[in-house]
Amino acid sequence: MGRKQADRSLYGAAPPWAASLLSGVPAPVAERMARAILEVCAASTGHVPVTEALRAANPPPAGEDGRTREYKAWTERQIEGFGIVLDLVDGGSLRTVEEPCGEDGECPWGVTITDAGRAGLAVAS
Repeated sequence: MGRKQADRSLYGAAPPWAASLLSGVPAPVAERMARAILEVCAASTGHVPVTEALRAANPPPAGEDGRTREYKAWTERQIEGFGIVLDLVDGGSLRTVEEPCGEDGECPWGVTITDAGRAGLAVAS
């Protein structure tokens, strides 16, 4: 998929595969991750790279080298977390921010909380 095509799916409706990712996530886990992602974004003074928000919402197992069941389960939750972020963007709780590309060619995808997201956190508290 080309960069322009990916950008359209990020800024428009959630891609069709987002729903299938979330279907495998138990509702309490998805709700907890969504709340944690919103809290990380609310505490930030600017935008937050999605990978940092996901890592804060779902910290990796300590001292893991990537070969254990726990680490593989964590990786699956991280992937599912991208679907949760897309749902938050699609629902208007988060807004996407594209950071400038670095020298390494990486163009991080960031998010910032919206007024609707802050209101949702306040109601849930």
